Amino acid sequence: MPAEPLKRPTLSTLANLWGQSIPAVSNDLARMGLTIQKDGVDGCTRAKIKLLRQSAMGRSTEEGVDLNDLKAEKIIAETELIRINIARESGTLVSIDDLEPLLANLAVSTRAELLSMANKVTDELELKYGIDIDRDIVQSKVEIALEHIARYPSVIFGSRDESLEFDETAAEDFDGEMVE
Repeated sequence: MPAEPLKRPTLSTLANLWGQSIPAVSNDLARMGLTIQKDGVDGCTRAKIKLLRQSAMGRSTEEGVDLNDLKAEKIIAETELIRINIARESGTLVSIDDLEPLLANLAVSTRAELLSMANKVTDELELKYGIDIDRDIVQSKVEIALEHIARYPSVIFGSRDESLEFDETAAEDFDGEMVE
């Protein structure tokens, strides 16, 4: 009885073995630089398994950063952006660009009120006690206090900028001037 001729493996053989279409197998082999004729079913399959393992482990950038970690960070950032947009739309989030002019107006109004308060207090004390008070003394103390407040860092809550720090020494200097 003559021996049956050996069948040569084909792309169809690998497609059935790998559970892929013939074009997908052909693309994988081309990407790996392999052929069935040269590397055989075993060689191609080992290379395919190696490729799948590398893919499952994740790839790294040239700097050694795992691409899966980068993808996770991207998803977290996109999720946070969605939350911010929802908060903005619902009115629970205020833009600093919208808030800044309001705070500036509040600061100017507060300054004006405090300066006018010095005159009102001086007037009341003069009327109540029948004495003359040097308005410049009271006015200068209010202005010193305002200058002291003006040197506080202009950092909005939630800022991560550590470079802005309050100058405690300068503040103590002004505190000393205020005590006289």
